[in-house]
Amino acid sequence: MGVGNLGIRVRDARKARDLSQEALAREAGVSLNLVNKLERGVVTDPHYSTISGLARALDMTVEDLVKEPVPLAEAPPDSSLGEAGVGRAEEELEVDRSKDRAHWDRVLASVRERQRNVEATVGEVVASEARNAREPRKADLSRLKWALDEAQKFERTLLLALPGSYVRHSSTGQEEIAGGDLFAIEPDQWEEVGKAQRFYTDIVERLVQAGLVEIKERPGQKPQPTPVNIGA
Repeated sequence: MGVGNLGIRVRDARKARDLSQEALAREAGVSLNLVNKLERGVVTDPHYSTISGLARALDMTVEDLVKEPVPLAEAPPDSSLGEAGVGRAEEELEVDRSKDRAHWDRVLASVRERQRNVEATVGEVVASEARNAREPRKADLSRLKWALDEAQKFERTLLLALPGSYVRHSSTGQEEIAGGDLFAIEPDQWEEVGKAQRFYTDIVERLVQAGLVEIKERPGQKPQPTPVNIGA
């Protein structure tokens, strides 16, 4: 079983929902060419934003879209190892996985601590502005910008901590996260990445409701939250 089975899973889910490739591409925010190549197994290394968009369009979680155990029978045989050698190879694989998991756990602990700091800062800024509504404090502007920037980093930080992930440059010269050993990534890791994404969304919504941030659209760019009023 290879990563190309992700394409089969996407195709089957798309057909089960009576969606055309064009409709799926539109809903997922990706190109029709990418959907076509993924389903045919030409693209075998989609980055997380692609997988996330497809899962959302298919009304699935990322975990359900990508998780699929690799049968031991499909592991490439190595006759030179013998049974004892196969056992050693499996043991070494487990060691490698434990190292990946240990790294992930350290990164996740750091992210959670930083999220607590962001939440505390946002709470203080919201309370401060409520008390000083008639005289906005310029000092709060830098704190608010820091909180937004920090909150946006968490998803990327966790994506880079996934097994096999790396940063590459796209054809437009922009950095994107690619790779990731889909079959080595645990379901709870996908869940934490999704939580990090929602954390940023929740922070933005909280600041919008407090009247401290507005969503501005710029030509050719995604809508971005922009601080308002503070320091005016």
